Amino acid sequence: MLSVIVLNYNGERFVEGCLSSLARQTISNFEIIFVDNASQDRSVALAEQLQRGLGLRDRMRIVQNSTNIGFCRANNEGARYARGKYLLFLNIDTKLEEECLENLVKRAEAAPGTAVWQGKILNYDGSLRTDGNPIDIYLGSIGPRREQKFSASGACLMISKEVFERTGGFDEVMVAYNEDLDLSWRARLLGYGVGCAEEAVLYHYASFAWGKSFSPAKFYFQERSRLRVFLKNYSLGRVLKRLPIVLLSIGIKGTYLSILKKDLSYILATLNAYWWNLHKLGDTLRARKLVQSSRKVSDREIEKHMIPYWNEVYALKKAWRALKGDVDDA
Repeated sequence: MLSVIVLNYNGERFVEGCLSSLARQTISNFEIIFVDNASQDRSVALAEQLQRGLGLRDRMRIVQNSTNIGFCRANNEGARYARGKYLLFLNIDTKLEEECLENLVKRAEAAPGTAVWQGKILNYDGSLRTDGNPIDIYLGSIGPRREQKFSASGACLMISKEVFERTGGFDEVMVAYNEDLDLSWRARLLGYGVGCAEEAVLYHYASFAWGKSFSPAKFYFQERSRLRVFLKNYSLGRVLKRLPIVLLSIGIKGTYLSILKKDLSYILATLNAYWWNLHKLGDTLRARKLVQSSRKVSDREIEKHMIPYWNEVYALKKAWRALKGDVDDA
C-alpha cells in the first residue's frame, strides 16, 4: 500500500484539483492522509465534501491541527497515521496525471536500492519545473547546470516508510525549506539512492503559501535551513573546510537581493539566519551526532551526485551581468 500525505495550509483554491486528481488514479491501493495546518479558509470543509463526493470516504483521513506547526512537523504527524510501505508527501497545490502514483510505485518496486523518488514536476503551463534538485558542494541550489540531481523535491517526495523511520523523518527544528535536501542526504548517507520517475507526471503551482519567490521571509528560512543541513550532514573535515565559503555565499546572495530589490530586509534576513544557527548550535550538534553515527557512505561518494564547484556564485555573477545589460557570459 501507498500512503499519500497531503499537507494543506489555506489552500482552498487547490483542494479540489489535488483531491480530484488523486481520485482518478489508475491504482486504488493507496490511502490519503489530509493534514491541515490550522487553515483560516474553507479548506477542511471542502476536503470533507470532496471526501464524500469523490468516493474517498473509506481511504481518506483528515487530520486537523489546532495551530500551524510547520511543514516538517505536520508531515511527520501525517506519517504517523500511515499504513503504507511507501510514503508520498504531496503539496496541496499539485495535480497528478492519472498514472502518476502507479508509475511511482512501479519504479520503487523495480529499484529497491533507491529509497527516495519524485515525479516529473511541471508548472501549470506544462513547462518543466523540476525532475530532481541539483546542489553544489557548498549547498548552493541555483545555477544553470542540471546534470547532477542530488535531492527529490518536497512537493512530491516518495520514500520507503522503513527508510523514513530510519532517518528519523523530517527535521522539525527546520520548520520548512531544504527539508527535502536534508531527508534525501540522510537517505544517501544510509546507502540508498534518490531518483526521479520521469513517467510519473504532475503539475505544481509552487510557493503560494509564501507569496513572491524571493521574499525576505522565504530567503531567511531557506538559508537558515541550508546552514543546519550543512552542519548536520557533512563530515567534520568538510564542515571545517567549507563553512567559511557557505557563510560567504549566503552573505553574497543576501546582499545581491538587497541591491536588486532595493530592500535591506534581505541583509537582515541573512544576519538572522546566522544568529538562528548560532542559537541552535547545541541542538544541531546533537542532531549531527545521530546522523554521523549511522552513516554508511563517505563524503567522497556523496559528492559524486553534487556539482563540484561554487555554482551559486557563478550563477549570481551571470545574473549581475544581465542586470547591467552585459550579455557576454565569458
